[in-house]
Amino acid sequence: MALLTITIPLNLYNVGSQPIASSPVPVGAVEMMITLATAAWINPVAMMDIAMEFSLDNESTWLPGGRAPMQCRPDGTFRGPGGTILTETKARFSWPSGVTHARGTVTITGASITTGGTVDIN
Repeated sequence: MALLTITIPLNLYNVGSQPIASSPVPVGAVEMMITLATAAWINPVAMMDIAMEFSLDNESTWLPGGRAPMQCRPDGTFRGPGGTILTETKARFSWPSGVTHARGTVTITGASITTGGTVDIN
C-alpha cells in the first residue's frame, strides 16, 4: 500500500503548462508512480510531458528528478510491448532516501487531453 495517494480528477486538460506544487515527501518514500487513464486520449498529436524535481534540504535547492513524455500511437491507442491495447499509462520516478520535497511541471502540447488517475508515493 502506498504511503500517500493523490487522486488526479478525470477531466479535460488543455494545452499549456501547469505546475505541480511543492509537497512534502513522506519519510522513507523513494518512489512516485503516476498512473493515467488513456481510454479517452485518442488524438495522436496530443503529448503530455511530466518533469519532476526533488529537494534533499527542505526546498533550499532542487535536483532534476526525471521526465516522462507520453504520447499515443498514430492509430490513437496506447500499446504494451506485446501490442496489447492499454487503458492506462504509468510514469515512475525514483529518488534516494532522504528526499524532503517534490515538485514538477506538466506540459500538454498539440491538443487537449482527457485523463485522470493517481499519484502513489511509496
